[in-house]
Amino acid sequence: MDETSRDTIFFFASSATIYEGYQDITVNEDTKPLPKTTYAKSKYKTQQLIREKLDDSDLQLNTGILFSHESEYRRPNFFSKKMTEFLIAYYLGKKTALMLEIYSLKEILDTQKNILKEYLKYFQKIKKQIIFYLRIGCMN
Repeated sequence: MDETSRDTIFFFASSATIYEGYQDITVNEDTKPLPKTTYAKSKYKTQQLIREKLDDSDLQLNTGILFSHESEYRRPNFFSKKMTEFLIAYYLGKKTALMLEIYSLKEILDTQKNILKEYLKYFQKIKKQIIFYLRIGCMN
């Protein structure tokens, strides 16, 4: 970073997962991070390094946490996008089954637990059977 132009603005996107060690709390600016997974720890450590560098330089460094950055522009293989598109198709009567191909079930459960809770609430209201095919360990 020191070798770049002083006019260059650097932004590091941290993650709300740095607070994953807490159960059922509302996070705010005063909440101390409690990362558990390697991903969350690396995000938090990088965030700390940037803040330290910011204190020691005149570089334009920024770091922020992106909470719930779901978007219609997500790649088609993104978990929540697949689930949402399936639910729309299911509601319209176009699909009754969904094939999910994921690399790590643990990662999905760790990072998507809030959205999973919402899906489960919806599934509990549905009277018809929905079939899920789950293939774990794939890269795409």
